[in-house]
Amino acid sequence: MVVELHPHEYRKLLESTRAIPWRMEWPSLRYTYMGPQIDGLLGWPASSWDSINDWIDRIHHKDRERVVETCLTQSTLGNDHEVDYRAITQKGDYVWVRNIIRVIRDANDDISALVGIIIDIHERKLAERELERANQHLLKNSVKDTLTGIANRRMFDETLSREWHRAMRLQTPLSLLVVDIDYFSRYNELYGYLQGDNCLKSFSRLLESRAKRACDLAARIQDEEFVLLYPDTDLQAAKQLAVGLQEEIALAAIPFPTEISRYLTVSVGVASLVPNESIDRNRLYFLAGNELYNAKQQGRNCCRAV
Repeated sequence: MVVELHPHEYRKLLESTRAIPWRMEWPSLRYTYMGPQIDGLLGWPASSWDSINDWIDRIHHKDRERVVETCLTQSTLGNDHEVDYRAITQKGDYVWVRNIIRVIRDANDDISALVGIIIDIHERKLAERELERANQHLLKNSVKDTLTGIANRRMFDETLSREWHRAMRLQTPLSLLVVDIDYFSRYNELYGYLQGDNCLKSFSRLLESRAKRACDLAARIQDEEFVLLYPDTDLQAAKQLAVGLQEEIALAAIPFPTEISRYLTVSVGVASLVPNESIDRNRLYFLAGNELYNAKQQGRNCCRAV
């Protein structure tokens, strides 16, 4: 046998939950009921909720326009809906809430009232935001070299793919410098890996300063090998950039005492291509890498271009 709840029993049941029920008459946009639990959540007593303006005034100013526009539009259309927003407390703080709204129609199918429940989602929302920040931090770090802080091989691969397709679409040149610190293994043998790491950090800062445009990229590929990627740059300009890099390194006079040199020097391989569908994007790295090998064979501390 099914026994229906008496209205006062139903209200008592609702008011015993953490969800806060409410009712607003549609023609007047005035509250006819607000659950007493609202006092515990926001500090505003149920008796202070008179009209829609009380609700609007108690929405955080950064959420107010979005929430009000959504709710009024959906209610006017007769659509049930829900919104998440920061509700202002009587103390001036805010609490994240979810307002679930249902449209009530009369016998003529006209909108007569809105009913809903307000749910406290503050802890859940804070946890979601903390997780989002953590994921963004992980993503940011996943494309950065852990030692030097500049872009890593993954970031280079992703950027090369993106710029390759862009250059192929626009038919513009894409240039790459592959840069290797001369005699770095010998430097590590003489002074140890800690000093070698410090050298890599100093060099990385200098290299990153050569990526002047937002589209340029400086990255560490492996060990003492680095790259500079220059979109919209032809071979002649890329060779000038390589020469400029070596000149800047010479002026920086980064200490690098070995039997061969007192200061750090680099070998550079340069390549430039206008991408098309018949060329694999890794071809650019292969060509520049091959020219780096030729620069080393030529005696290091120089640049070669294809």
